[in-house]
Amino acid sequence: MGCIDKPVVTDVKIVKVETPVITPCQRLSIPDCKPINNGELYECTLTIQKNLNLCADQVDALITWQKNNDE
Repeated sequence: MGCIDKPVVTDVKIVKVETPVITPCQRLSIPDCKPINNGELYECTLTIQKNLNLCADQVDALITWQKNNDE
């Protein structure tokens, strides 16, 4: 009996959702990562790991968007 007082949806609109903006993943060039000591090696590995994580997150977001917006 509680549903009788609720309004009924009478208007439906289709809205096109744009593809998410994907920024290019940064490439780490060989001259950028020539560690001389353990500290520099650690910094290189952190930079590489951050870039890989960023690229993976962007690809995951694009795949999810495509699955949700298939026509």
